[in-house]
Amino acid sequence: MRQPPISLVNLSNEEKDIYALASRKNLMKGIYIYLIPFVVFGCVVAYINMYSEKLGLYDHPDFSEWLNVGLVFLTILPARFFVNVILRHRKATNAWQKKVIRGQIQSLDGKIITVANQKIKLSPAEISKWKINDFVIISISTTGDYVFSVEKGVEEN
Repeated sequence: MRQPPISLVNLSNEEKDIYALASRKNLMKGIYIYLIPFVVFGCVVAYINMYSEKLGLYDHPDFSEWLNVGLVFLTILPARFFVNVILRHRKATNAWQKKVIRGQIQSLDGKIITVANQKIKLSPAEISKWKINDFVIISISTTGDYVFSVEKGVEEN
């Protein structure tokens, strides 16, 4: 019986644990990349607004306004990105299915391969194993950001 090129399959408990661990690592990376700058820029905004007279900004209201706007954007942007990291983490911990893609590799472009019109980002070590027109079976998360496995498959006619 011929398999569809893209299908959904339930995750095993081991795969759920592996995916949750990878998501936790991304959450910790998100804390360092986004949460710390949010706190730092927030403190800078508060300090500048509390001590603007001491810093000499009281005499230059236009510069003070532009500085506030810029720092507020620099405060809000990392906070918004961190919210995205939290939402991705929650999706990963609640995931119960994975996407299985079967087909020939249509193109190799750096770290990205195309199989069944789906672009998948792989590690450089994994990319070096494959050539164009190899038939592969790739298991990825439903969001497409985590690859469970890439296996050589047998083409069904």
